[in-house]
Amino acid sequence: MGDEYKENKEPLSNIENMKNKRRVFVSIHYRGALSLGENRQKLGYAAYHWGILVAPKVDKKQDCYTFDVSDAAIPDPETRVDHNPNHEWVFRSNPIVSGSLLGLIMIGKISNGVEISEIRTHLQSIPVPQKTAIPEQNCVSWAMATIQSLQENGFAEQFEINKFMDSGIQFADETLADKSGTPATVAKMNYTARNIGSIPWFLWFIIAGTFQTNSDALRAGVESPGLLHIESGLSSSMARTIATGSITAVTAQLPVVPADAAVVLALLRDHTLTWNGGYRNGNGEESGKDEC
Repeated sequence: MGDEYKENKEPLSNIENMKNKRRVFVSIHYRGALSLGENRQKLGYAAYHWGILVAPKVDKKQDCYTFDVSDAAIPDPETRVDHNPNHEWVFRSNPIVSGSLLGLIMIGKISNGVEISEIRTHLQSIPVPQKTAIPEQNCVSWAMATIQSLQENGFAEQFEINKFMDSGIQFADETLADKSGTPATVAKMNYTARNIGSIPWFLWFIIAGTFQTNSDALRAGVESPGLLHIESGLSSSMARTIATGSITAVTAQLPVVPADAAVVLALLRDHTLTWNGGYRNGNGEESGKDEC
Protein backbone atom coordinates (compact mmCIF):
# COMPACT_ATOMS: atom_id res chain seq x y z
CA MET A 1 0.00 0.00 0.00
CA GLY A 2 2.83 2.35 0.84
CA ASP A 3 4.38 1.84 -2.60
CA GLU A 4 1.04 2.46 -4.34
CA TYR A 5 0.64 5.70 -2.42
CA LYS A 6 4.08 6.84 -3.46
CA GLU A 7 3.37 6.03 -7.10
CA ASN A 8 0.09 7.94 -7.15
CA LYS A 9 1.30 10.88 -5.12
CA GLU A 10 1.81 13.96 -7.27
CA PRO A 11 5.47 15.06 -7.29
CA LEU A 12 6.19 18.19 -5.31
CA SER A 13 7.83 19.77 -8.33
CA ASN A 14 4.55 19.51 -10.29
CA ILE A 15 2.64 21.22 -7.49
CA GLU A 16 5.24 23.96 -7.31
CA ASN A 17 5.02 24.47 -11.07
CA MET A 18 1.23 24.85 -10.85
CA LYS A 19 1.64 27.56 -8.23
CA ASN A 20 4.53 29.20 -10.08
CA LYS A 21 2.52 30.40 -13.08
CA ARG A 22 4.11 33.06 -15.21
CA ARG A 23 3.12 36.56 -14.20
CA VAL A 24 2.42 39.18 -16.84
CA PHE A 25 3.65 42.64 -15.90
CA VAL A 26 3.60 46.04 -17.52
CA SER A 27 7.11 47.34 -17.05
CA ILE A 28 7.84 51.03 -16.54
CA HIS A 29 11.34 52.29 -17.21
CA TYR A 30 13.14 55.42 -16.08
CA ARG A 31 14.23 57.78 -18.89
CA GLY A 32 16.64 59.94 -16.95
CA ALA A 33 15.99 63.67 -17.24
CA LEU A 34 12.95 63.02 -19.45
CA SER A 35 11.17 61.49 -16.44
CA LEU A 36 11.71 64.53 -14.23
CA GLY A 37 10.42 68.06 -13.70
CA GLU A 38 9.05 69.95 -16.69
CA ASN A 39 9.83 67.09 -19.06
CA ARG A 40 7.62 64.78 -17.02
CA GLN A 41 4.71 67.23 -17.22
CA LYS A 42 5.23 67.89 -20.92
CA LEU A 43 5.62 64.28 -22.03
CA GLY A 44 2.92 62.70 -19.87
CA TYR A 45 2.94 58.91 -20.16
CA ALA A 46 5.88 59.12 -22.58
CA ALA A 47 8.09 60.48 -19.79
CA TYR A 48 8.62 56.80 -19.03
CA HIS A 49 9.31 53.85 -21.31
CA TRP A 50 6.60 51.17 -21.19
CA GLY A 51 6.90 47.50 -22.04
CA ILE A 52 5.84 43.99 -21.06
CA LEU A 53 7.70 41.60 -18.77
CA VAL A 54 6.81 37.93 -18.27
CA ALA A 55 8.30 36.01 -15.36
CA PRO A 56 7.40 33.18 -12.97
CA LYS A 57 6.38 34.06 -9.42
CA VAL A 58 9.65 32.68 -8.10
CA ASP A 59 11.85 34.45 -10.56
CA LYS A 60 15.46 34.62 -11.57
CA LYS A 61 16.92 36.92 -14.19
CA GLN A 62 17.26 34.13 -16.72
CA ASP A 63 13.53 33.37 -16.36
CA CYS A 64 12.41 36.94 -17.11
CA TYR A 65 11.51 37.98 -20.64
CA THR A 66 11.00 41.57 -21.71
CA PHE A 67 9.12 42.79 -24.76
CA ASP A 68 8.83 46.33 -26.06
CA VAL A 69 9.22 48.61 -29.06
CA SER A 70 12.03 51.10 -29.54
CA ASP A 71 13.19 53.68 -32.09
CA ALA A 72 16.69 53.84 -30.65
CA ALA A 73 19.89 53.24 -32.56
CA ILE A 74 20.88 49.61 -33.18
CA PRO A 75 24.69 49.56 -33.30
CA ASP A 76 26.45 46.63 -34.89
CA PRO A 77 28.29 44.71 -32.14
CA GLU A 78 31.50 44.70 -34.19
CA THR A 79 31.51 47.68 -36.53
CA ARG A 80 29.25 49.91 -34.39
CA VAL A 81 27.39 50.93 -37.54
CA ASP A 82 23.81 51.96 -36.75
CA HIS A 83 21.36 49.48 -38.27
CA ASN A 84 18.43 51.80 -37.55
CA PRO A 85 19.62 55.13 -39.00
CA ASN A 86 16.07 56.40 -39.60
CA HIS A 87 15.05 55.52 -36.06
CA GLU A 88 12.07 53.44 -37.08
CA TRP A 89 10.10 51.65 -34.38
CA VAL A 90 11.09 48.00 -34.01
CA PHE A 91 9.84 45.17 -31.81
CA ARG A 92 12.34 43.88 -29.27
CA SER A 93 12.39 40.61 -27.35
CA ASN A 94 15.21 40.40 -24.88
CA PRO A 95 15.65 38.00 -21.93
CA ILE A 96 17.99 40.52 -20.29
CA VAL A 97 16.19 42.98 -18.03
CA SER A 98 17.11 46.62 -18.50
CA GLY A 99 18.89 48.42 -15.69
CA SER A 100 16.46 51.33 -16.12
CA LEU A 101 13.52 49.24 -14.89
CA LEU A 102 11.64 51.29 -12.30
CA GLY A 103 8.48 49.34 -11.55
CA LEU A 104 6.32 46.37 -12.51
CA ILE A 105 2.52 46.21 -12.48
CA MET A 106 1.02 42.73 -12.57
CA ILE A 107 -1.97 42.48 -14.91
CA GLY A 108 -2.43 38.73 -15.32
CA LYS A 109 -1.10 35.19 -15.17
CA ILE A 110 -0.28 32.66 -17.88
CA SER A 111 -0.57 28.91 -17.58
CA ASN A 112 2.70 27.00 -17.56
CA GLY A 113 1.40 25.11 -20.58
CA VAL A 114 1.88 28.24 -22.70
CA GLU A 115 5.40 28.42 -24.12
CA ILE A 116 7.32 31.68 -24.02
CA SER A 117 7.74 31.38 -27.80
CA GLU A 118 3.93 31.54 -28.17
CA ILE A 119 3.81 34.70 -26.08
CA ARG A 120 6.64 36.21 -28.12
CA THR A 121 4.89 35.42 -31.41
CA HIS A 122 1.65 36.93 -30.12
CA LEU A 123 3.30 40.17 -29.00
CA GLN A 124 5.32 40.42 -32.19
CA SER A 125 2.08 40.39 -34.21
CA ILE A 126 0.96 43.68 -32.66
CA PRO A 127 1.74 46.54 -35.10
CA VAL A 128 4.70 48.71 -34.16
CA PRO A 129 4.25 52.51 -33.96
CA GLN A 130 4.46 54.51 -37.19
CA LYS A 131 6.49 57.72 -37.37
CA THR A 132 3.93 59.59 -39.47
CA ALA A 133 0.86 58.55 -37.49
CA ILE A 134 -1.50 61.17 -36.06
CA PRO A 135 -2.02 61.18 -33.16
CA GLU A 136 1.55 60.29 -32.31
CA GLN A 137 2.39 56.64 -31.80
CA ASN A 138 5.16 55.45 -29.50
CA CYS A 139 5.90 52.87 -26.82
CA VAL A 140 2.89 54.11 -24.86
CA SER A 141 0.39 53.47 -27.66
CA TRP A 142 2.02 50.09 -28.31
CA ALA A 143 1.80 49.12 -24.63
CA MET A 144 -1.88 50.07 -24.51
CA ALA A 145 -2.64 48.08 -27.66
CA THR A 146 -0.68 45.16 -26.24
CA ILE A 147 -2.61 45.20 -22.97
CA GLN A 148 -5.88 45.13 -24.92
CA SER A 149 -4.65 42.19 -27.00
CA LEU A 150 -3.50 40.33 -23.89
CA GLN A 151 -6.95 40.88 -22.37
CA GLU A 152 -8.69 39.58 -25.49
CA ASN A 153 -6.57 36.42 -25.42
CA GLY A 154 -6.97 35.71 -21.71
CA PHE A 155 -3.40 36.63 -20.77
CA ALA A 156 -4.44 39.73 -18.80
CA GLU A 157 -7.45 40.53 -16.64
CA GLN A 158 -10.22 42.86 -17.73
CA PHE A 159 -9.97 46.50 -16.66
CA GLU A 160 -10.26 49.95 -18.21
CA ILE A 161 -6.90 50.63 -19.84
CA ASN A 162 -7.00 54.43 -19.57
CA LYS A 163 -7.58 54.21 -15.82
CA PHE A 164 -4.79 51.67 -15.60
CA MET A 165 -2.40 54.06 -17.34
CA ASP A 166 -3.31 56.83 -14.90
CA SER A 167 -2.66 54.50 -11.97
CA GLY A 168 0.54 53.33 -13.60
CA ILE A 169 2.08 56.74 -14.09
CA GLN A 170 1.10 57.77 -10.57
CA PHE A 171 2.79 54.61 -9.31
CA ALA A 172 5.91 55.45 -11.35
CA ASP A 173 6.02 59.05 -10.10
CA GLU A 174 5.66 57.99 -6.47
CA THR A 175 8.23 55.23 -6.85
CA LEU A 176 10.73 57.59 -8.44
CA ALA A 177 10.13 60.19 -5.73
CA ASP A 178 10.74 57.56 -3.04
CA LYS A 179 14.08 56.79 -4.65
CA SER A 180 15.10 60.46 -4.90
CA GLY A 181 15.46 60.23 -8.67
CA THR A 182 17.88 57.30 -8.59
CA PRO A 183 15.99 53.99 -8.85
CA ALA A 184 17.91 51.20 -7.10
CA THR A 185 15.23 48.56 -6.57
CA VAL A 186 12.20 47.45 -8.53
CA ALA A 187 8.80 48.33 -7.08
CA LYS A 188 5.80 46.11 -7.77
CA MET A 189 2.07 46.76 -7.85
CA ASN A 190 -0.68 44.17 -8.23
CA TYR A 191 -3.49 45.34 -10.52
CA THR A 192 -5.30 42.02 -10.65
CA ALA A 193 -8.54 41.02 -8.95
CA ARG A 194 -8.48 37.57 -7.34
CA ASN A 195 -11.50 35.32 -7.73
CA ILE A 196 -13.66 35.68 -4.63
CA GLY A 197 -14.74 32.07 -5.14
CA SER A 198 -11.35 30.96 -3.84
CA ILE A 199 -12.20 31.99 -0.28
CA PRO A 200 -12.45 28.83 1.90
CA TRP A 201 -16.07 27.69 2.32
CA PHE A 202 -15.97 27.61 6.10
CA LEU A 203 -15.02 31.28 6.26
CA TRP A 204 -18.15 32.19 4.33
CA PHE A 205 -20.25 30.93 7.25
CA ILE A 206 -18.24 33.01 9.69
CA ILE A 207 -18.48 36.08 7.47
CA ALA A 208 -22.20 35.57 6.95
CA GLY A 209 -22.68 35.60 10.71
CA THR A 210 -20.65 38.77 11.27
CA PHE A 211 -21.54 41.01 8.32
CA GLN A 212 -24.34 43.51 8.82
CA THR A 213 -25.96 45.27 5.92
CA ASN A 214 -26.25 48.95 6.70
CA SER A 215 -26.44 50.90 3.44
CA ASP A 216 -28.17 53.86 5.13
CA ALA A 217 -25.23 54.36 7.47
CA LEU A 218 -22.83 54.25 4.54
CA ARG A 219 -24.81 56.78 2.52
CA ALA A 220 -24.96 59.08 5.51
CA GLY A 221 -21.25 58.66 6.13
CA VAL A 222 -21.88 57.54 9.70
CA GLU A 223 -19.01 55.83 11.47
CA SER A 224 -18.82 54.47 14.99
CA PRO A 225 -15.96 52.96 17.02
CA GLY A 226 -17.58 49.55 16.73
CA LEU A 227 -17.72 49.42 12.95
CA LEU A 228 -15.29 49.14 10.08
CA HIS A 229 -17.02 50.36 6.94
CA ILE A 230 -16.25 49.41 3.39
CA GLU A 231 -15.71 52.25 0.97
CA SER A 232 -18.49 52.95 -1.48
CA GLY A 233 -17.91 53.11 -5.22
CA LEU A 234 -16.47 49.61 -5.48
CA SER A 235 -17.03 47.63 -8.66
CA SER A 236 -18.81 44.29 -8.60
CA SER A 237 -15.58 42.34 -9.05
CA MET A 238 -13.05 44.36 -7.09
CA ALA A 239 -12.54 45.57 -3.56
CA ARG A 240 -9.85 47.38 -1.66
CA THR A 241 -7.68 46.75 1.37
CA ILE A 242 -8.60 49.50 3.83
CA ALA A 243 -5.84 49.04 6.41
CA THR A 244 -3.34 46.54 7.72
CA GLY A 245 -5.15 43.72 9.47
CA SER A 246 -8.56 44.52 7.99
CA ILE A 247 -9.99 43.15 4.79
CA THR A 248 -12.76 44.29 2.50
CA ALA A 249 -14.67 41.48 0.87
CA VAL A 250 -17.91 41.14 -1.08
CA THR A 251 -19.40 44.33 -2.49
CA ALA A 252 -23.04 43.20 -2.53
CA GLN A 253 -25.11 45.85 -0.71
CA LEU A 254 -21.96 47.55 0.61
CA PRO A 255 -21.79 45.75 3.98
CA VAL A 256 -20.70 47.27 7.26
CA VAL A 257 -18.43 44.99 9.23
CA PRO A 258 -18.60 44.84 13.04
CA ALA A 259 -15.21 45.45 14.65
CA ASP A 260 -15.22 42.00 16.25
CA ALA A 261 -15.19 40.56 12.72
CA ALA A 262 -11.86 42.19 11.93
CA VAL A 263 -9.90 39.25 13.27
CA VAL A 264 -11.92 36.81 11.17
CA LEU A 265 -11.52 38.95 8.08
CA ALA A 266 -7.79 39.14 8.68
CA LEU A 267 -7.75 35.41 7.97
CA LEU A 268 -8.65 36.31 4.42
CA ARG A 269 -5.43 38.24 3.92
CA ASP A 270 -4.32 35.87 1.16
CA HIS A 271 -7.66 36.23 -0.61
CA THR A 272 -7.84 40.02 -0.66
CA LEU A 273 -9.26 41.50 -3.82
CA THR A 274 -7.54 44.59 -5.14
CA TRP A 275 -9.00 47.81 -6.49
CA ASN A 276 -7.14 50.43 -8.53
CA GLY A 277 -3.99 48.45 -8.06
CA GLY A 278 -4.49 47.44 -4.42
CA TYR A 279 -1.30 46.62 -2.63
CA ARG A 280 2.11 46.93 -4.20
CA ASN A 281 3.52 43.61 -3.15
CA GLY A 282 2.62 40.59 -1.05
CA ASN A 283 3.65 42.32 2.15
CA GLY A 284 1.57 45.41 1.49
CA GLU A 285 4.78 47.40 1.14
CA GLU A 286 5.36 49.90 -1.61
CA SER A 287 8.49 48.35 -2.99
CA GLY A 288 10.92 45.51 -2.53
CA LYS A 289 14.06 43.94 -3.89
CA ASP A 290 13.41 41.74 -6.90
CA GLU A 291 15.57 39.73 -9.24
CA CYS A 292 13.64 40.94 -12.28
